[in-house]
Amino acid sequence: FIIRTNCDNEPGMPKTGSYKAAEFIDVGLSHADIQILDTNGGLPRRTDVAKLLQVCPGLGLLKEGGGVVVHCKGGFGRSVV
Repeated sequence: FIIRTNCDNEPGMPKTGSYKAAEFIDVGLSHADIQILDTNGGLPRRTDVAKLLQVCPGLGLLKEGGGVVVHCKGGFGRSVV
């Protein structure tokens, strides 16, 4: 399961936007976009973490053998979720 936390229009993103989620879905991976604002590489707010935690159980991701990848554009603040 892949969770993308960046926003398409944030500074540093390619003009074409981020990747297309369908590229992962087409090969059998689940994908969700939970946009979290990154302010100066800081940690996500508690409400942002709560959003992520709400998504995982509903998709059966907390069972044995399941995995979740959380990422953003820079790999700093939001990726620590």
